[in-house]
Amino acid sequence: LDHLIEQDARLVREWDTVRLREHQIVFSEKQQARIDELMRILNDKPYSPPSLVELNQRFGEDLLRALIDLRQIIRVSGDIVFAKANYEQLVTSIRQRIETDGEIDAKTLRDQFGTSRKYAIAVLDHLDSLGITQRVGDVRRRGRHFGSKS
Repeated sequence: LDHLIEQDARLVREWDTVRLREHQIVFSEKQQARIDELMRILNDKPYSPPSLVELNQRFGEDLLRALIDLRQIIRVSGDIVFAKANYEQLVTSIRQRIETDGEIDAKTLRDQFGTSRKYAIAVLDHLDSLGITQRVGDVRRRGRHFGSKS
């Protein structure tokens, strides 16, 4: 199936979804206004965002699920999500620190981004699960997929 999808120019694979090249998701004006408000809230405290439970209560589970599926919001744990740009900044900084120092710990990440240990640990655990980092004691080092896209 993978080979057939790759050979058919009409199809596009995005993470775990396959779609027709011309297919686009279009939100209504009301939905887009809610998305804009949600993104503003996530960007107000980019590295200490509200919990997923709080966001679901305010914006609805369907909207959050759609944004997670579209990878506009990245879920790093059961209750922690980040706006994509903020998540990517965290990952880039973690990679840079590991490149220069060979490792990073939760305290360093917490202090660098002015967040709490809860969020720092959630991001590092998420990157461990992707193989980007590997936990060794209290620090993270290069994982087997360190050079791949997160």
